[in-house]
Amino acid sequence: MLKRVTPQLNPKQKCNKAEGLYTNTTDNTVYFIGCHQPSAPQLQKYRDGKWVTVYSPIENLCLSPPWEIAPGETYRDTYQVYGYLPGYNAAPTFDAPIPGRYRLVRDIYQELSDPINEAKLLPLSERISNEFKIINDVE
Repeated sequence: MLKRVTPQLNPKQKCNKAEGLYTNTTDNTVYFIGCHQPSAPQLQKYRDGKWVTVYSPIENLCLSPPWEIAPGETYRDTYQVYGYLPGYNAAPTFDAPIPGRYRLVRDIYQELSDPINEAKLLPLSERISNEFKIINDVE
């Protein structure tokens, strides 16, 4: 489960950072996949009684060997959020007013397959972070 997300936000920058720790609490090895680094998580905001994806990074489409996370092992990463507000004709966009409740959702696989699009994800409850608040808005 994504145990802790600590946002380090500066609303005057186009890039904001959040540190994330993932600890494999299952009895089996799990996998991250991506292009030269594990794919970044999606940022979701709690809005109108449900979680909505408001930011999903643009990533390269190559596929590197998987990153294996053994049972009990912790993976640490810093996520950088590069996003433009809607209306700037640039991508990726950050499609929400900034202040609010957030969480990260990451693709973590319990088993891989060939082709990779048939790989089996862990249940959502094992792939979400703690909730955190962002209280500053872009000036």
